[in-house]
Amino acid sequence: MLGLPHDLRNLLRGGPGLESGDVSFCNEFHCIEGPADHAISIMKRRKVRHSDYDLLIPLGRIAVFYVPAEKMDDPQFGLDGLTPTQMFDQFFLQKFGGLTHEESHIRGKWTGPDGQKVFTDSHQRYEVSFSGKKKAREFLRFLSEMCARLREDSIYLTIGTRSWLVKPAQLR
Repeated sequence: MLGLPHDLRNLLRGGPGLESGDVSFCNEFHCIEGPADHAISIMKRRKVRHSDYDLLIPLGRIAVFYVPAEKMDDPQFGLDGLTPTQMFDQFFLQKFGGLTHEESHIRGKWTGPDGQKVFTDSHQRYEVSFSGKKKAREFLRFLSEMCARLREDSIYLTIGTRSWLVKPAQLR
């Protein structure tokens, strides 16, 4: 089973849902939910009652990652005749209920391990939301498998305000 790094576990660890008497303190940048006696002080805070959220459906954490554009429509990097694009779409629709896929001219640059060679690549951006450790493990396992299928050294991933390089899995 895929173990989660300590900081990723903490990021994904959510508190209990809002219950009667709980409040949120919000400003234009932050919303902090929880029992009123655990709320923390924020600039320009204001109380928002639970009923103010009746129109919102919480989806969890946002994960954003980038994959090499040139490989996404090539079945040699997929499985069972599917392209990587089809595999990402199928996985996220079935397991997570949706995704955002941006096909644009996103260009990434990074240096190699020696710090000398500069790599440049066009990327496609994916965004997906999920909640909980089980979904996090499933997401990371799939992303690592796709990293291997795409024959990449890593995939750049951001969840919340933290970023990682996801390494390729050992495929069977």
